[in-house]
This record gives sequence, C-alpha cells and structure tokens, in this order.
Amino acid sequence: MIYYTEASFNPTAANPFNDNRPYTDDWVMLKIADKSSDGAGGKSKIFKRMISKVRIGWEYRIFDFIQYESANNKNIIVAIDDNDLKIARSVYGNHSYTDNFLREYENKILMHTTTKENELIARDGLIVRDGLNLTVKDNLPLDKYLLWTATPDILGIPEETTPRIFHEKANAVFEEKFKIML
Repeated sequence: MIYYTEASFNPTAANPFNDNRPYTDDWVMLKIADKSSDGAGGKSKIFKRMISKVRIGWEYRIFDFIQYESANNKNIIVAIDDNDLKIARSVYGNHSYTDNFLREYENKILMHTTTKENELIARDGLIVRDGLNLTVKDNLPLDKYLLWTATPDILGIPEETTPRIFHEKANAVFEEKFKIML
C-alpha cells in the first residue's frame, strides 16, 4: 500500500497510517531533499530512504523505489512535495524499476565485489533499481558477465593487505587494463 503525505511529515513511534500502532518491518518511508547526498536510516523505527534532488535522475529514483518496495510487499509512506511528485511522475512515464536498458545517467559497468557489464545485464532483464542503487535480480551467471577478477596475487600485493590498499590497487589496475575511469 502507498500512503502519500506532506513533505514535512516526520514519523514518531506511532504510525498514523496504521491506527497509531508501532511501525513494523513491512513499513518504509521515502523523502527527497535539496542537499547533495542520498541516504537511508533515521531515528524512528521505520526504514527511511532519502533521495537527493541534486543527483541526476532523482525523478526516476523516486518511482524506482516505490515500485521496488511495492514488489517486496512493503507499505510505503511517500513524504514528498506535490510539485516534486508531479515532476517525477512526468519524467518517469512508463518506465519500470526493471527496465531492460540503461538510462543515460547510469554507469556502464557495475563495480562491487565483482565487475559486470551493466548494458548486457540490463538487456538480459537482470537489473533491479531500488531507488538508490543498481542491483542484480536474484543471481548473476558470472561466466557471461564477469570482466575481470582481482586477487592480491594478480595485483602484486601481499595477501595480508588492507581493504583500502586492495581497493585502490584494484581500481588502478582495472582503469589501466580497460581504459575506463572509475
């Protein structure tokens, strides 16, 4: 279920959309901000997602979040200004959080513990957008998508390295090998 409310809404312990009962794990909240960072969390017992209007594609992120959470059977409180919601709805149009193509603002490669080629993953219908990140639906057959694997041995660094050193060296080698800036 989706509940639209004013942008200034801040949840308290009592959920006004559920007879003032406490929030449970099946409730999430969406807000947007004019500041430069997205985020999640909050002091109340409800999971809150904050989408920044400074980020390119914020309009898509709003409805990606709503569709993603709806598909996961969540009750969603949308605390967004009517004008911002109208703009986002107009831009989003008939898109879906599972669009099988990349949008202009989305990166061509997906970096995580593995690197994958996003356009191919999207075309194959395996991209899911949760409003903040691109993720993979269910699982990903690595034999088709894996571009490169970094290990300490491949990077020429000791096994007993720090995550920061591993990350920096892996990025540098990847950028050199594929001529792509991360």
